[in-house]
Amino acid sequence: MLRAILALFGLLELLFPRSVIDYSMTLAFDQPVESEPKPWTVTAARIEGLLILLFALGKLPRRPAASR
Repeated sequence: MLRAILALFGLLELLFPRSVIDYSMTLAFDQPVESEPKPWTVTAARIEGLLILLFALGKLPRRPAASR
């Protein structure tokens, strides 16, 4: 169930990064100010969404277990 929720969030952030950023701003601040995020913010949100989606789907490469 948690993986499905993460996958949905990752997909939404990947496809609609600006909407996720705007909604997050309303959650983070009592009185959100109309501001324009830095140009790289949307790209960073898309990358974050992709990584969350890959994690939720189990597609990220894993490090080999440490030898003891």
